[in-house]
Amino acid sequence: MPKIALFISLFAAAPALAGEPSDVVRGFYQPMISEQHQSMRHLFIDMALANLEAHDSMIANGEELGCFDFALTIDAQDYDDATIDKTLELIEEADDAKATVTAKFFLFTDDKESARAIVWSLVKPAGTWRIADIASPAHGWKLSAFDCN
Repeated sequence: MPKIALFISLFAAAPALAGEPSDVVRGFYQPMISEQHQSMRHLFIDMALANLEAHDSMIANGEELGCFDFALTIDAQDYDDATIDKTLELIEEADDAKATVTAKFFLFTDDKESARAIVWSLVKPAGTWRIADIASPAHGWKLSAFDCN
């Protein structure tokens, strides 16, 4: 394989780190990676970042579950990767400074109750999209509103 093709294929397989808001969000779903994973932490800002860091601190200090006990990106603990990958739909509303991306998907095939809609709020300080919040309107939580202190 020519070097340029190898470089392009490696770049295409990497999660989105910048670019359009939907690309940033897609990086958490294809492939699945938790918002708690350190490799994604640089994408967060403000209270979302503060609460993720407080969650990490709670676990480091011996609290088994930390501030929340589920994956915020899917609003659940259990899921099927292939089903999320197959059903993922991203709906973006953006202007130059802020964006909302709603990720809609199913956790499991043929299970209507596993339908999820996760709302991602992004801001663009210094020209790079960053995640200011993650929310589940159906279950009434926001990452920025968790009491992690």
